[in-house]
Amino acid sequence: MNIGIKFSYLFHNYEWLCAYRKNTIPVEKMTGQMGGFEIVSVPKGFWVSDPFLFQDGEEVFLFVELADIKKKKCVLAVKRILPKEETEFHIIYEFPYHTSYPCIFEWNGIRYIIPETKSAKEIVLLECVNWPYEWKKKAVLMKKIAAADCTPYILDGQMQLLIYEEDEEINIYTAGLDLEEGSLNNIKKLKHYREKTARPGGHMIYRDEGMIRVRQPGIKFYGEKIEFVKCYWGSSGFVEEVVNRILPEQICLACDEKIIGIHTYNRIADIEVIDVFIKKLNLLKPFLYVLHRLRIFGYGEYERDHKYIWKICE
Repeated sequence: MNIGIKFSYLFHNYEWLCAYRKNTIPVEKMTGQMGGFEIVSVPKGFWVSDPFLFQDGEEVFLFVELADIKKKKCVLAVKRILPKEETEFHIIYEFPYHTSYPCIFEWNGIRYIIPETKSAKEIVLLECVNWPYEWKKKAVLMKKIAAADCTPYILDGQMQLLIYEEDEEINIYTAGLDLEEGSLNNIKKLKHYREKTARPGGHMIYRDEGMIRVRQPGIKFYGEKIEFVKCYWGSSGFVEEVVNRILPEQICLACDEKIIGIHTYNRIADIEVIDVFIKKLNLLKPFLYVLHRLRIFGYGEYERDHKYIWKICE
């Protein structure tokens, strides 16, 4: 950690938040500053990230990764945000290991989530049994794979799964997704990557001419931007073409905090949601840092918890 980063950490707090707004501009044409976002309320001592939306009639629900700083634990949670935002998040599923990316979707009238369970080296399928708060583990789709942020999509009327593997190598695979049986079939490698450019960052966006994939490059730093990538199968194989991007500095919130990272984007009809990593000034931080170093009033544990949760949220 260089001197500049240490100095910044000494006078600032950092956290992940989510924000949503109404927007009818296609993702390919979004440019300039992006305002009008409402920040999702979060209990003190928690972070939220990896937002997904689901509309049920007049209601819109927000599914997130909810990080409990004190417990150093990340769980899957939900709250209604429209027509009126609920006060609290409701925990819907908790694994004995880290989880995130509650990628929710519906198929044949049944609602599912494929969360990230990379730390267990598994791809897991959850099924809703009591909307929206009660879910069960239906199946382990795949074992012995370091898969992050797997994303289902529909191709030629069939459900597929995009599998992003980030281990010793970085690869993307596609597989047929049999939801009734809870299994994968016909697994094919699509592409190998030399850099961290291809990690999924939200649901597929469908167009008449093909699909647009949301992805979160992390070459320079985690959360550096979101890219919208047109993807299709050409004569040379799987083709990706960047058609637009969002940078952290483009997001405008009704607060003074500086946005330094983004990594998940989703949209339902004219409602879009994004997560943001913010830096906010705290002039008391040097004093708290002294308490941390001296292990006074529990602040040593407090700072260690923040650093740990920051690390696992990646």
